[in-house]
Amino acid sequence: MLNPSAELLDICLRAAAIGQILLLSLGFLHRPWYPAKRALAWLALCAAGYLLLTAPIADAHYGPLRGWLLLLTDSVAYALWLATMLYFRDDFSPARWPKLLKGALLLYGLWFIYYFAVLQGIGWFHDLNHLLSIGLVAHVIVHLLKGMSDDLIDARRSLRVQATLIASAFFLYLGCVELGPEFIRHHWLFGLSNAALILIGVSALSVALLPRPGRSNADELSNTARAPAQEPARQPNPLQLKLDAFLAQGGYTQPNLTVASLARELGGQEYQLRQLINRELGYRNFSDFLNHHRLPAAAECLKSQDTPITNLALDLGYGSIGPFNRAFKARFACTPSDYRRQFQNRP
Repeated sequence: MLNPSAELLDICLRAAAIGQILLLSLGFLHRPWYPAKRALAWLALCAAGYLLLTAPIADAHYGPLRGWLLLLTDSVAYALWLATMLYFRDDFSPARWPKLLKGALLLYGLWFIYYFAVLQGIGWFHDLNHLLSIGLVAHVIVHLLKGMSDDLIDARRSLRVQATLIASAFFLYLGCVELGPEFIRHHWLFGLSNAALILIGVSALSVALLPRPGRSNADELSNTARAPAQEPARQPNPLQLKLDAFLAQGGYTQPNLTVASLARELGGQEYQLRQLINRELGYRNFSDFLNHHRLPAAAECLKSQDTPITNLALDLGYGSIGPFNRAFKARFACTPSDYRRQFQNRP
């Protein structure tokens, strides 16, 4: 059922949301142009395409532009996944992916563009893409929540909450609307509420991401390694003295160690410990801080002992062999077994 007043309000909300997207994009035009910024620009463009395509306007009025808007709309989940990985996962680097995988992704991307921009999304792949999008968004939500306690950057932890809410809303949209009855997504009430929610979400992200005086959120949130700020020499605070003593006693080998549990053991506040490890010591997440102390100890044991690698990983505080192997390979560019073999084969 048509509702002219609601449709006019819908169009106004969409125009306001697109304006917010343009402001957000302009705020990231300054250099350096991190990969995360490019992913965010792609996500912003996809969101603008979605707002235009789902406006209360007949499809016939879009003409050839409809296929390109459909391409952007159905790319939202991919852009959201890539932006999330680049912003919130410090070890994520598509540049290091195997050439075979890059080639396969290139072919998939070309097919994706042809299917939606030229074929107008007609066929079975459209529904399959919705299922793939649901899987990608579900992975985004799990990743955001799983890394919450490990993240040491206050601005990024706050952004995780907002991104989780937005991804969850998008997940519900994909599951209940795109794969549900068609009359729901064409109802004026859905379009109006959808436009309002997008405007709220984009506005919240703009507040979190746009640079502020005296601080560059973009630089802080990017996954580029950053050294701790250089400050005049001063006496360590009491919490740092306790942390140093804890590390000297090998406390980093405790299993299931978290920022919260470590703060309780040191008798300090969790937010103070986060700031100490991040701002004073230069670590962006707690697992990197632990690996910095655990992995050298593992290397020494591999050189001089025959302890089974699984037992060694457990003794150092890792819950299983998998995380230990991944962290060790990232640090030493080889597996623990290969590292031990190098020293065992020496004369």
